[in-house]
Formats: sequence, structure tokens, C-alpha cells
Amino acid sequence: MSSKSRPSSAAMLINAIPMILLITLSGLTIVAGWMPDVRPDLQTKQDKVLAHFIGNSTDYFKILDHNDEFVLVGAKDVIYNVSLNGLKEIARLEWHSTDADRELCALKGKHEWDCHNYLRVYALRPNGEVLLCGTNSYKPRCRHYTPVEVSSEEAGSAGHAHAMRYEVSRDVEAQGLCPYSPAHNSTYAFADGHLYSATVADFSGGDPLIYRENLRTEQYDLKQLNQPDFVGAIERNGYVLFFFRELSMEVMNFGKAVYSRVARVCKNDRGGPYSHGKSWTSFLKARLNCSVPGEFPFYFDEIQAISPIVESGSKSLIYAVFTTSVNAIPGSAVCAFNVDDILAAFDGEFKSQKDSQSHWLPVEREQVPKPRPGQCVEDSRTLTSIAVNFIKNHPLMEEAVPAVHGRPLLTKVNLHHRLTAIAVHPQVKSLSGAYYDVIYSGTDDGKVTKFINILSTHPNSTVDRLKTVVISEMQVLPLGTPIRELVISTSKNSLVVVSDGSLVSVPLHHCSHIVDCLGCLSLQDPICAWDLQTHECKNLATSQHKFGTKTYLQSLNSTKKAAASQCPHIPEMHPVRRQ
Repeated sequence: MSSKSRPSSAAMLINAIPMILLITLSGLTIVAGWMPDVRPDLQTKQDKVLAHFIGNSTDYFKILDHNDEFVLVGAKDVIYNVSLNGLKEIARLEWHSTDADRELCALKGKHEWDCHNYLRVYALRPNGEVLLCGTNSYKPRCRHYTPVEVSSEEAGSAGHAHAMRYEVSRDVEAQGLCPYSPAHNSTYAFADGHLYSATVADFSGGDPLIYRENLRTEQYDLKQLNQPDFVGAIERNGYVLFFFRELSMEVMNFGKAVYSRVARVCKNDRGGPYSHGKSWTSFLKARLNCSVPGEFPFYFDEIQAISPIVESGSKSLIYAVFTTSVNAIPGSAVCAFNVDDILAAFDGEFKSQKDSQSHWLPVEREQVPKPRPGQCVEDSRTLTSIAVNFIKNHPLMEEAVPAVHGRPLLTKVNLHHRLTAIAVHPQVKSLSGAYYDVIYSGTDDGKVTKFINILSTHPNSTVDRLKTVVISEMQVLPLGTPIRELVISTSKNSLVVVSDGSLVSVPLHHCSHIVDCLGCLSLQDPICAWDLQTHECKNLATSQHKFGTKTYLQSLNSTKKAAASQCPHIPEMHPVRRQ
């Protein structure tokens, strides 16, 4: 998620005027390539709030872990365990900076609210030990907590039949593991007992790195990391993937530009030989291409958020939010990437620049050492210095990772808000038996947009088609309040919307908002169907009836006229929506 401030609407409009004229004059080519925003079938000014959990605006809430029953929320001087059943606090663990650390933070010129311990990293080890890291007043530290079972008397007095408390077993410096600032765009993954961090290693934020136990990216090497903003990390098939945006080196000769990247390291990387012992031997990165195709593609270059891997039929997908830069046309998009395409990009050609005045070009095959550098090997310490130096100097791949469908699933042009967060309800089964990934995207203005690709097919199909339907748009948070994260609980049928200082739970679906057949079918939500017996628009997931085409109606990929023909013959009327 981005921590950049948003420019005024007036300034953005002035900057957009030349491009608006260009689009107008360019005619059908651009208009056909990038159609206007798809209007939602349902708009609600303020959705029904199921529950809320309130902190302070300076708490910098961050979801550290979650399942279908609870979320762990990192905040100022505390981590909360919050039940998704009503967003009630189950437990908390407090960890404050010492007075000495807070005083030193203030002496270095930081604001009072910066001089606290914002908890940013959480990991649960197989033995039950908890790793917790915080900013600690710009002096990051990690603690290892050991669980201790409390007595039945203590558990009873605490209101729990069975409870644990945690005792600090170790307290260590966290340089390279945790950010110094709560506002810094950092990320991490915990895999096979190891913490992989993407953050900064200095007070000023000028030393970005990807780090794991004595291994790091090269310090101050702009070819590897150039002012990155990290948005997510995912473990997959022996690799850890990092998603971020950074200043692009390959277009520096033509001016500054930010590109979105995915980087890969091998989990079994043990560093290189001799002087390379603390360097990755497998660090590679590639551009992510989220663009509207055409003779002159329109790029959404700044990645803001990613989903976990979604098993979508035969594909493993990662959905991601992208935006244009702050001084460009205010646009946002959601693109999907196949994990296989991401991994395949790292087997392609390398990209290099002969000298500072040259263009970046593919490295010729005969110039690539053999065996191919950057691969996962049994013991990377046995690699030659030639192979390690090649990867150090050629971390960038020639080919960008293409988006599934070759274009965004959703594009939005809006002077007033941009997309900031994403969550996916995977493989929702419709009345016909087809499966759909239902996608929720949040904005920096408190809205949530829900949409699907209506042409996605049964899991066994390999057909790749795209037609986006925007089901609803909800104003969940007050206007001007950025949504930082989204969390789905299928068991509670709820979407948790996270801001800097609050959690808000709203329904995943809005079937009951519709009170007539045509309105229910026009919603095109795979979870909603019209009940012919009770004459209600019902949520198929929570309905107690055995559903079928004789009892329920659903029309996901039909015109409004075709949908109307399925409904019982009643006088034509406009859909009625309950707000």
C-alpha cells in the first residue's frame, strides 16, 4: 500500500487536460482500447456495518496474520487478537519502547507519534514460539516469545477455559528485519522457519534490502533495488517472491519512471563463495506488465497491493492493484498474473546496459556463463565467482511478466480516488456450477468495489476470456479515509475493511438489498439467486434450501432483456434496492 500523499483534485485535473485532449483527438483506437469505467449494478452510500473495532488514527493498523476466525493486528505499542465474530478483542500483547529509546528518537528530530513501538512483523514457529518485531522508536527490535500454559484458576479468571501467556525468551536488534518507520512500505514472508524481509536497514531509509539471515541484496546497488516500495511477499515452489515498485534503471537516460517488479530468491540459497558469502546468488527481478494494449499501450506502472495466491481452476493466480503515477491521469487497474508466467520469466533472457550512455538490451546467449546463473542449486557456496558476479550485474530480466488476458480485469479513472487494497473470494460456485473469483478492491476514499470476470469458466476449462461485471460499490469508511487492507471471512460471510485506526466488518454479499426478480438477476452476483418460492433474492451460500434451477433463478451472462424473460410475468418496474 502506498504511503504517498494524494495531490489535490484541481492539480490532477490540470495535469490531465493535455492527455484528455489527446485521447479525444486520437479517435476510436484509444476509446476501444480503454472503455469508460464499468458502472456498478448496486451502489450504496453507506453499507450495513456488522461490527467495528476502533483504535486511534496514529495507530497504523497492519494485519500481521489472519484466518477465518480471527485477525492479528499490529498497532502502536500493542498487537491485538481480534475475533471476526463481532470484531471483539480476544487478547492483546503490549510492548512499549523504553524511555531511553523514545528520548533518543525525539532527539533525532522525529515527531512524538513516531517515537513508539509499531509492531510490523509476526511469525509463529512450529514449536509454538512467536517472533514479533517492531519499529521501537526508530530503533527496530525483535522479541522471541515462549508460550506458557496458565493454571486453570488463571484461565478461569481471564474468562477462558484454556489460555496461554507468553514470556520473552530473547530480545535482539532487528536491523534489516523490520522498518524504522511505521509508514514505510515494507513486507516479509516466513518460510521453513526463516524470516524473509524486504525493508530498509538504516535510520534515513536510504539502504533498502531483501534480507534473510546474513544474506542480503547488494548495498547501494541501484541495479538491484532503486528506491523500492515493497507491497507483498509470497512463498512458492522453493522460492520467495517479492512484489514492489521502484525507479526504473532501464529508462533513466530518458527521465525518471517508476516500474512494478517481482523479484525471486531461492529458499535454499546459502550465499556465494568467499567474499560473496553474504550475498544472494539467486536474486532476479522482472517487470510486471499491467497495461491496456494497443499501438501505444497505456501502462499502470505503480503496484499498490497484491492478493495471496488464488487457486483458480487450473491456474495459480495473484491479483494485484496498480495505479498511474501521482502526476499523471489518475487511473487505477486490477491485473491478474499466473504464477507459472512469473517463474517462467526468470528463465528468459537477461537484460543489460553496456555503459551509462547505452540502451538496455538482451544479453547474448554466448555471454551467459554455464551452468546458467541464478538457479537454485544444492550448495550455492560452490558456485564460481564468475556466475555470482554475473547475477550481481545482471539481475533484471528482458521480458516483462504479462497479465492474464493481456489486459486489466478492471480499470478506473477517477479524480477523487485510487485503488489501494485487494482481497479475493476464490472460486465461488454459481447456480449453474461454474466457478468465479469474486474480487474486492478498496480505495483511498473509503470505497469498496466488488467485481468478477463473468466469462471465467469451470476449473477444468483452459479458455481464457474476459468480461468484467462490477457488482457493487460501497462507501464503507468516511470520505477521505484510505483503505489499507481487506480481509475476507467466508465463515462469517464478512469483509473486514482496515484503515490506519479501525477495522470495519461489512457483508460479503448484498442479495437482500434487492427486492424484485429482475434486480436480483441483473446484479450478476454468483452468490445471489432469486427464490421462486419465497420471492426473495437470497445468498446461496447461507440458504437452508437445496437450490436448483427449478427453485432458483440466476442469470450471470445475459442481457437485461434476457434476464427479464426468466422472471415471472409481472408489470415492468425498476429494480428496488434497500439502502
